[in-house]
Amino acid sequence: METLKAQLERLREQVGALTVSQKMLVASLVTIMVMTMYFWGRYAGEAEMTPLFAKAVAPEDLARITSHLTAKGIQHRTAGSQVYVPVERKLEIIAELGFDGVLQNDAANVFEAMLARSSILSSAAQHDRAWNVALQTALSQVLQRFPGVARAVVIIDPTYRRGFNNTSVQPSATVLLNMKSGHTASSQLVKAAREMVSGAVAPLRPERVSVSVDGKPYAAPQPGSAAGDEFLERLRAAEEYYKGKVAEHLAHVPRAHVSVSVALNTKSRKSTEHKVDPAVKINETVEEDASTEEGSTGPRGGGEPGVLPNTGMSAAGSAGGESSATSSEKSRRKMIVDYARTDIHETDPGGDFAPVGVSVWLPRSYFAAMVKPAGPSGPPEEMVETVVGRELPKYRASIMKCLALEKEEMVHVDAYADEPAAWPAAEGVTTAGFAATMGSHAKEIAVGALALMSLFMVSMLVRRGAPSATAGPAPRPPTRISGEEEVLGEAGTGSAVLNAVEVDEEAVRTQQMQEQVASMVKEDPDAAAAMVRRWLNKA
Repeated sequence: METLKAQLERLREQVGALTVSQKMLVASLVTIMVMTMYFWGRYAGEAEMTPLFAKAVAPEDLARITSHLTAKGIQHRTAGSQVYVPVERKLEIIAELGFDGVLQNDAANVFEAMLARSSILSSAAQHDRAWNVALQTALSQVLQRFPGVARAVVIIDPTYRRGFNNTSVQPSATVLLNMKSGHTASSQLVKAAREMVSGAVAPLRPERVSVSVDGKPYAAPQPGSAAGDEFLERLRAAEEYYKGKVAEHLAHVPRAHVSVSVALNTKSRKSTEHKVDPAVKINETVEEDASTEEGSTGPRGGGEPGVLPNTGMSAAGSAGGESSATSSEKSRRKMIVDYARTDIHETDPGGDFAPVGVSVWLPRSYFAAMVKPAGPSGPPEEMVETVVGRELPKYRASIMKCLALEKEEMVHVDAYADEPAAWPAAEGVTTAGFAATMGSHAKEIAVGALALMSLFMVSMLVRRGAPSATAGPAPRPPTRISGEEEVLGEAGTGSAVLNAVEVDEEAVRTQQMQEQVASMVKEDPDAAAAMVRRWLNKA
């Protein structure tokens, strides 16, 4: 510490010897150094960010991905329609999004951003082969970061050719996974790996991706069918859901055992219903056409020369006949006479589940507690049976309402025998009641005990700090008066000059205080120590 003070003092003297211009130059250099260190530390602490996608992302997909990254506590930032993540965690983040099924249709966009561009001098075939190898490597690296996966290998055959007569060659892929020690593959892991690979290759369908985990093949589900593992997982989840619902409904009953059977609907149905209403008749013109035809006839010619002999021909000639005009109108109407009809199309995709059986066992001690105990052996058996027979139908009806069941035979409720220790006697009930009361007020009792302990400690400190009563001096024995002469004192010669010391009032008060403290230390050390502690606390 002294060395540091000496160096600072020396630096202050050197700076004080500088001129004003030199001091301004030094201040500028120090400011630049401080700002450089600040920005260096700031930017060195931030990770280098890289875009997650190669192309713009739809707003709804961007919101879903950013919400997932925020919920997982993953560092990221958005700019426009792009998401930026740390470079060193990009593969881990892609694996996280792919495993949780967040990427969906954006897998190809992600891998396009990961893969490097090929050379412009490469041919189309060379570019396709290099792209496929790079895609396989990138997929393997991402799948290797799935939970519990130790090693991943992806092989893709991108061959795609169309043929005649519905003959074509479709792309296919194979995924080989090796799990870490102590980890097993779940249906979610297999499904996520299959969807990740199929999403990275545009024409590749999920059912064309085969997955093998530790040498065990997992069959791909066909379209419209449910896989065996997925079916069992959904069935188990449905049973746990309804079991938890009944257990919560019976939370007031201790040691109640519940079992629920569930039927899963794996069939999809489509139906069309055609209804005709004869009370509503429809007369509607659908087509109407009208036409008009007009025509005319010319005048008739004169008579032909006669054929009778010796008959002269008229010199004026024959007069012409009269002309006439004709007109006709035609109209055609096409009508529909029908009844009102309604077409209803319904589609049931299936996949729903419903409880088909419930079994509930309740402890007899719960019903025995409703009867006042008659002795150490518990209540009479007849009284317990009466209570059981009265309460079981109520619980059966309550469970039917809880699960919306319609048939009573779907619910089985019965009582099972408890251990004898679970049947308390009268004295046990009193002890248990006292223990329950004490347990319910445990916080208040603990606070009271702490308060008493604190009060005791304070009283001990006050008692120790208080000055102890000192015994007064013992009374002297009475002085005996004698008739002899007694020497009262002796006088001697000494120096007549005294050394005078001039002191002020502050020195006198300090001297008096020192004398008082010295006397207090001799008489009562504890009180003196307490006073010194108070002085130190005030200082």
